[in-house]
Amino acid sequence: MSNSDPLEKFRLPSPTFLRSLSTEGLTEALSLSLDYFRDGRARPQGESTAAVTLLIRRIEHLPEVLMIRRPGGPDDPAERHPGQIAFPGGRLDPEDQGEGRVAALRELAEEVGISEGIQVIGALPRLLTGASAHVLEPWVARLQESSADLKIQETEVTEARWVPLLSLVSDGIYLREWLERPAGPGRARIKFEMPVFDLRAQLGEQWRVWGATALILENFLRRLERAENLTGGGLGP
Repeated sequence: MSNSDPLEKFRLPSPTFLRSLSTEGLTEALSLSLDYFRDGRARPQGESTAAVTLLIRRIEHLPEVLMIRRPGGPDDPAERHPGQIAFPGGRLDPEDQGEGRVAALRELAEEVGISEGIQVIGALPRLLTGASAHVLEPWVARLQESSADLKIQETEVTEARWVPLLSLVSDGIYLREWLERPAGPGRARIKFEMPVFDLRAQLGEQWRVWGATALILENFLRRLERAENLTGGGLGP
């Protein structure tokens, strides 16, 4: 097996492919995208300490992903991730017994009130978050019913939105930016490239998706594009 990353050349899944996905085709594409592709990147060691859920639904023949906005703003020191766009999720609690899947679904129920009609598809590769240094475990699931009442936990969530996947693949939304980490005790200054999904024109000024959330979205969309490529786009009705 090659040590090169098979997902290195990132292409977005096409709007035609996303529009064509039936309910069964969406489940198949998600399963295929998670199970088939294994990139060669180094992954964080040790136990997962946090987990999130990428919850997908299909409404009016189009797939959408549930995203939330955390309370606070950039000048609010009381919040761990002030104002950030995220997926429902959080730290593993003792009751989760070290199971990221359990934690992801528990947090989904607590933060947005969804606990039923969920089909868990699988997990994306874990990643180490920068700000909180958590080993984060992202789980992908499908909402089996197209509608669900969102009951947000206001101490943790300011806003919850279903974001069409078509929005994420629209022109000018997906960007890559160079960031710099300054030198500090025992570490050198480094520059690195990170993905950004700029949804501000569509959803409001706060909806600039970056950090771990953008990395997870990018990884997820990479795999959907590979599922499209592998099947020739043949997962529709």
